[in-house]
Amino acid sequence: TADAACYGVAAGACERAGRHQESSELLATMVALLQSEASSAGERRRSLAIGFTTAVSAAERSSHWDRALALFEELRWQRVTPDITAFGAALAACQRGAAWRESLALLEELNFHQKRNARGASGKSLVVACSAVIGACAHKGRWSHALRLLRSARAQLGDCKLGSE
Repeated sequence: TADAACYGVAAGACERAGRHQESSELLATMVALLQSEASSAGERRRSLAIGFTTAVSAAERSSHWDRALALFEELRWQRVTPDITAFGAALAACQRGAAWRESLALLEELNFHQKRNARGASGKSLVVACSAVIGACAHKGRWSHALRLLRSARAQLGDCKLGSE
């Protein structure tokens, strides 16, 4: 709903300002609002996904990668399957924080969801996700993981070029 979207945007603004407590309170209010409304389950999940993804992205851009991952986990607690945008924000946070183990686990989860979902992400979205994981591995000197992931991505996606779409 529009009200829930406003809470998500406000929570994102608080994350960018480093006001994590206020962000958490706004997200909790958003969740409560959505639970009290007579909205469909699909509408509730979409609103939660948008609100939490906005906050995850804002935390990542503010260099609070661990907070971004905590918000991503909270989205799961709300029983919402993250979409490619939410995964991308969480993976960008992992790259920023050089959290290579977390990024590998998230990429594995993303691949699992993509295989189950007939409307999978575009090749370009998956390339961006893989790039974030490779970057996280590289930041920590995990070149063997990065090279293995690159080979795997090329095998799955072919010779996908970021600039070609």
